[in-house]
Amino acid sequence: MLGHIEIISKRYGDGYIGFAKKYMSLDKIHKEAIDLKNILKKETDFLKILESSIDEKEKNILINRTLKKFFSDEIIIFLKFLITKNKIKYVLPILDYIRNDFKNNNKNVIITSLYPLDLDIIKKIKTLLEKKINGNINIAFDFDPHLIAGIKIYIENKVFDCSIASKILALKSFLKKNSKY
Repeated sequence: MLGHIEIISKRYGDGYIGFAKKYMSLDKIHKEAIDLKNILKKETDFLKILESSIDEKEKNILINRTLKKFFSDEIIIFLKFLITKNKIKYVLPILDYIRNDFKNNNKNVIITSLYPLDLDIIKKIKTLLEKKINGNINIAFDFDPHLIAGIKIYIENKVFDCSIASKILALKSFLKKNSKY
């Protein structure tokens, strides 16, 4: 089961990989993630400055002056994005995720339901999803008191809404669209 940090790491890590692979090889993405993590772990004061309450503009200037000549524009843009979204404190786990993503091809799945699901249902869902994606998955659970019934499944950046609420909304939309009154 994935925790909060793992979910954030996956979301932002997958987002970065999806963005960066348009401009560079996966090997370069992987290498830069390792190199940047090593620098940030070694230079803890630098990371503390990025995590501090210093103005965002000043942090961006610092990144440009110190890292731009050693790293791709893509990872520089990503660091600035993390600062803008106030997620820079997760940069090390995100870089770990990017590094580890190359080692294991497991897909992370979040299943949202109204209440905890029965173990047999979880096993069936896992089997079906692994068959569908032709690989292994890690499942995390989330609970939403607004679901009437059913589940929502999040795989990478896709949402499969199998809830009754979504079916009711679809029916309502269909009736409005096809109503003569």
